[in-house]
Amino acid sequence: LDPKNEDEKKRLNHPCAGPIEIKADICNHSLAVHIVDLKATKGYQCISRSTGVLKNQFCDRQCSIYDLEEDGSLAFRGNDIIIRGTPKLGFISTLDSEERSLGRASQNGGNLDINLLDKGSTIYLPVNANVAKLLVGDLHICQGNGEACGIAVEADGEATLKVGLVDKIDFPVLDHNDYLVGPEKFIF
Repeated sequence: LDPKNEDEKKRLNHPCAGPIEIKADICNHSLAVHIVDLKATKGYQCISRSTGVLKNQFCDRQCSIYDLEEDGSLAFRGNDIIIRGTPKLGFISTLDSEERSLGRASQNGGNLDINLLDKGSTIYLPVNANVAKLLVGDLHICQGNGEACGIAVEADGEATLKVGLVDKIDFPVLDHNDYLVGPEKFIF
């Protein structure tokens, strides 16, 4: 990798909130994290040099910045293309004593980058430690299932979450409207 890329990657990595410590008796429990609301204020996009199908093919990083309208729409290439996005979380995880890349999915959650972590969804995350700690971040205004070029339309904004305890589940499970998504979707 280009050393310039490494310095930039450290400076521009996904912003996360946390770890947020959950004060509760968590023995044999998982966290139920309900996404009450997500708000995005500005969108950002550039092709990743270190991940995705175009990995290491670009030397310069030229980010595009998008102002979002009230309805979540943003304009590409002037006003040639206008799309409406809805905010989604890309990253949500509990922490334990194992070292893991925050850029990957694991049995604790992680960088899931799917379009189902939106307002109204609930994700169940195992607590594999004595203290429940939660990390949340990587907000998107436009997100597919994965990031083929290493990026979606990333966003500034805020998340309102409600956290509860449920019986132990050993892997992430997402409750999205009328169906459940289990570990085969998250591809550990």
